[in-house]
Parts: sequence; C-alpha cells; structure tokens
Amino acid sequence: MRAILCFFFFFSSASFSNTLYKFGSNCEVVEGSKTIRFKSETKKAAKTVVKNEKLKEKIRKRLYKKVSTRVAESESDFVVKKASFYSRAYAHLGGVVEIQPVDSCKGHSEIITEKNYHLITDTSFSYLLTIQPKPISFNLSINTTSASNENATSQEKDSIFKSQELKKMTVTPDNILGISIGDSFEHALNNFGRFSLIWPLENNYKLALIGRKNAFLFKDNVLVQYQYSPSLLPVKLRNLVEMSDLDVEFEIPSRTIKENSSLTAIDSHELSQLYKDVSFKTLIVGDMETEKALKSLVIDDDENHTIASSLECLDEKSLNSSILQNQNKLIRLVSYMKKRAFLSGCNQLVFLNSSKKARELILLEDWGNINSELTDAKELFSSFKPWKFLSLAYGDSITNVSKLGSVNIEDEVIDFKSSSSFWEGSFVTEQKKVVSANLIPIR
Repeated sequence: MRAILCFFFFFSSASFSNTLYKFGSNCEVVEGSKTIRFKSETKKAAKTVVKNEKLKEKIRKRLYKKVSTRVAESESDFVVKKASFYSRAYAHLGGVVEIQPVDSCKGHSEIITEKNYHLITDTSFSYLLTIQPKPISFNLSINTTSASNENATSQEKDSIFKSQELKKMTVTPDNILGISIGDSFEHALNNFGRFSLIWPLENNYKLALIGRKNAFLFKDNVLVQYQYSPSLLPVKLRNLVEMSDLDVEFEIPSRTIKENSSLTAIDSHELSQLYKDVSFKTLIVGDMETEKALKSLVIDDDENHTIASSLECLDEKSLNSSILQNQNKLIRLVSYMKKRAFLSGCNQLVFLNSSKKARELILLEDWGNINSELTDAKELFSSFKPWKFLSLAYGDSITNVSKLGSVNIEDEVIDFKSSSSFWEGSFVTEQKKVVSANLIPIR
C-alpha cells in the first residue's frame, strides 16, 4: 500500500488577510514580480470520469490551502496567473497553480474565498484580461541548411531543446533515418534537429535517443551503432521520455515493414539475412493465435564496443550551480510533457524553466527489474545510486520526513513547508519506507 507524503505546511483553517483574485481578473501586477508556483498530486489513477472529477476536487482543496497560506503571510494581494491539471506517466492526477502579486484590481474582478475555492483552477475568461498568461515553449527552431562552426560538444549542450524534424523514416543497413554508420554527431543533429535524450558515457562515448525506440551510439562524435527496440529503456525511465511521432519502416527485399507490423516467415528470414543482430518476439492476439514481431535490431561498425556510465549526483542545496558544474556528466532529456530536464547518477530528475533554472526536482525509485533491450543495459543502469535529499535518503522510514519540517496529514498526504531548506513537494512511500519524491524550490 503506497502513501504519498506531500510537503507543505498550512493552517487547519486558513483565512486571507489579503485578497486572491481569480484568473483573468482586471489587475495590475507588481512590476518586476515573479509568479509563485504551487503543486498537488494524487497517486490514485483516474479510471472513470466520475473518479477523475473527485480527484480534481481533492486537488483543488489542497491547492487552495497552500495558496491561502502564502497569501495570508504576504504583504500584497495576488491574482491567479496560471492553473492546469495534468496526468503523470503512472496515470495519477496533478494540478498546478501560479499566482502573482498585484498593486490593484479594477472592475468586476472576482475574489476567491473558502466558499468558492473551486475557482482556484478556473481559467475561463469572465472579465477583461490585462495580464496575459504566456505559455513557455521549448520548441526552439534550428537552421539545418548551413553547417555549424561550433564543435560537437558545445552544439550538443543546446541541441536537446531544439525542434525535432525527421526527414526520412526508413532504415536499411546503409541508411538509418537519413544518416549512416560513420557519420558525425553534428551531421546527425543537422539531420534530426535534436535528440530526445543524450547520455554522456565513459571513454568519449555518448548515447542519444530519438523518442523511446531509436538509440544512436557515438564514439568520439562518430556514429558507431544504431539500435531499434520498443523496450530500449526500463519502464520507469521509458515513461518519462517523450514519445516520437516517428513511425520507422524497415526495408527488406520483398517489402517495407512498419515497426508495429506482424511478421511473416519470409519477413523474419529476410531481416535475419540483412542484419546480423536481430531478435523477434511472439505476441498473443487471440485465444489460440500468435504473431511474430520485431523485438530488437542493431546496425554497427563491426567493432566491439564496451560502454560504461559514471554520471554525477546533484547537490540539492545549490541545485542550479550543481547542474551548471556537472552538465557534461548528466543525462539531458525531453520529457513526455515536452519539458526539458537533467537526470543525474543518483536518480535525481530536474525539470528546467525557460531561464534554464531548476523548477522541479523528482527523486526516482530504484529501477528494479531492468526490463531493457538496450545494449549493455545491466551495466549502464546498475551504475545509478539511490537518491539523498537533505537528511533523508531512499528507503528511510516515513518518520524521518517530519525531521525536515512541519507536517499535516490529510488522506494519506502529508503537506509540508520547510523554513530552512526552501523546498516543498511530495514523498511517496512503500511499506512505510520513502521511495520517491516530487519537490519544488520555493526561493
């Protein structure tokens, strides 16, 4: 039985000494002020519409309590600048609210109170809007028509956050989605726009993925191996990485095979003849019927490549500077929500804002059973270490959480706000042990 421990302190009966205005109110924001972000999640999956609405109602209440406390402690009024619900990779629901201090509000600007707290996530426009929410876009453009004068290392640093454009969808032994074994990393970037994940490895190797199914191994910035598999990464990591719209096709003498196609005996034979390292899986499609499908396929330069990983861990006490110092020893990825992030060797996943500063820290569970077809997967994923956060560590008793600050329990959720560590968020437990967390810096 899992319980979620969400960090944030709030009063049992919060009341405003200041005013909170609904999203879309006619307000003048304080010049130079920044938004303050609040978040709440539930680990229960919303399997029906009714269940989904009940979970949303719980999230609204929790968000209202968090926001009301902050507004009551502040010296100004606030307006809701942004609000949304989202679904995590494991199907649980979450909500986010951002507020911003205001100098004044005019006209029929609606005030949020305990009686109409549901308006905390209402983003409909009932009034004249003078502050426009501007969604952050990480889909930056890249010019693929001219060669870059930068070296591959400097170009790689920004490539993970640019637009991804694939010119060719087919794979043959000599042409892999428009590039070939022996091509440079820079050429691959010009061809693809960007990768979904870049993993720096030892001895000048790096692993780069497009979506979750296509992996490219580079040695000294030269492509030495390509691997296709629907199960390249362990499930827990796979669910975090963005999905690609790429529908790969494999050309064989008799036809072109789509990646999800069922295979005939002729298909299997021709694939085995073309590729020296190819494997298949059997799918059950009925009570007595089975189909064969492609499990994994490798194209390489016929050399023996031994890869190893030694990623750095991040210091949560100085997270932004720690990322800056260690960025060449961190995995860079684009998440399934199209958010850019860094993953450390201690299962710390950090999401960035538009200024490339940390906006969220997720402490991940141990990978467990490594269900991965990636070459050398066992060696790569066993190199990860358990996370630590302040005085808390992976697997600690839930009683240790209270040592980090004041807590309040509600429906298997412990809300907390630390006056010394400047963090808020949620911890997930299993058998009374802390296994993962979702944290937000509040300074």
